[in-house]
Amino acid sequence: MAHQIVTMLSYPRAASVFLLNCLQYGLKTENTNWGKGIKDIKDKLTPINFKNNTYIYKAHQPARSVDRICFDQSGAYAAYIVLILRDPKEVLTRGGEGFEAPHIASYCGLLNYWARSPNKKTLVYYDDIIKDPCGVIEALVKEINPASVPDIKTLKLNIENIRQETLKIHPPSAKKKESTTAQRGHLEKYAKMYTTDNFKYLERYFK
Repeated sequence: MAHQIVTMLSYPRAASVFLLNCLQYGLKTENTNWGKGIKDIKDKLTPINFKNNTYIYKAHQPARSVDRICFDQSGAYAAYIVLILRDPKEVLTRGGEGFEAPHIASYCGLLNYWARSPNKKTLVYYDDIIKDPCGVIEALVKEINPASVPDIKTLKLNIENIRQETLKIHPPSAKKKESTTAQRGHLEKYAKMYTTDNFKYLERYFK
């Protein structure tokens, strides 16, 4: 059986560690390149049988190729890309980068990479992860591995523990002051320039 590879892309501070831990629990896999994954918190959760058929590769840069990450003996693999989008006004100010063009280009580069990828893929908004993490994970598990029946009942019982344990490992960054109207206009201008047709995925943040 071919290993399944899930590449999780996000700009920093988009709840990717929380989603990674939830997705690992939902897909029943401990395999990931991230050093602070489900292995570090599973003793705080309801025990489950980890099948480890899936490898989740977490990254903030789109240039890394998934081709050399995880193969079976025949060299076959199934690739799937999950992109997490958070309001650029929030992630850029929280990280202290500001709205300079290179940082906006880096943020938009992830979206463009995801949009042009020929692999199976889905886009998840940070807002939805925070509002309904169980719903997001259930949909992702069913889409990534249709043959797998997600144990959503167990996930719901453990979702808050996963959230709290994740925050201990990866505390949130301090909130920065609100952006100005001029800064938001500058951000929207460059975001439209860098993403062109893909700006439709960001429109919700500029209304």
